[in-house]
Amino acid sequence: MITPQLHTFDSLEPLLEEMAAQSLRILQPSGNIASIALTGGRTAQSLYQKICETALDIPVRWRNVHFFWGDERCVPLTDEESNFKLAHESLLTPLRIHPSNIHPIPVHLSPVEAAAKAESDYRKFLQEQGADSLRLVLLSMGEDGHIASIFPDSIREAENSPLIYRSVTAVKPPPQRITLNYSPLVQAKQVLVIAVGTEKRQLLSSILDKKSNYAQLPLARLIELRSQNGHPTDLYTV
Repeated sequence: MITPQLHTFDSLEPLLEEMAAQSLRILQPSGNIASIALTGGRTAQSLYQKICETALDIPVRWRNVHFFWGDERCVPLTDEESNFKLAHESLLTPLRIHPSNIHPIPVHLSPVEAAAKAESDYRKFLQEQGADSLRLVLLSMGEDGHIASIFPDSIREAENSPLIYRSVTAVKPPPQRITLNYSPLVQAKQVLVIAVGTEKRQLLSSILDKKSNYAQLPLARLIELRSQNGHPTDLYTV
């Protein structure tokens, strides 16, 4: 069992600085191919901008880093609700990531087809690299404890499904989404989770205190499963 590490800050800026630096340190040993799954959410843009700034001091061999997504909304990639658009503008373009290293979820397909194609691309990448998991996953925790697009009402399906990516109907708009299931999130070498705001900080505290009525929230289950499998999880809150 590995205990999750909680990093608490008094303001957002030092949180972003430390989370960006830790992300880069994880990706930095990139003589071999590295991989990362990106998050969406209101704070992701600020985090990505901070990663770009911090990369000047913690250089990464970006040509060896491949980018996936933890979840995506089924909207055009140019839509303001698109997680791809957010990351492309604030992270991938500034870092000049080559298109061959970018693996967006193909939302131009039907949701079921998009999930299947994303899973096929994911499995092909790992097989070609002789890897069994992503090196790093970035996640944002929602007000209800959801991660990626795994919401409290779909936690059992996400945990029991053999799929890597799954089409889901979210409880918040836009409803149609594609998400990673638990298995790739649990198997990832390292997971960093951000939870910003008083309500989220309090919820995170309740999860870590293992209060019974919070044990089945999506983030709580992820922490438990990763701890059981000996994989570190770092939690950043302000």
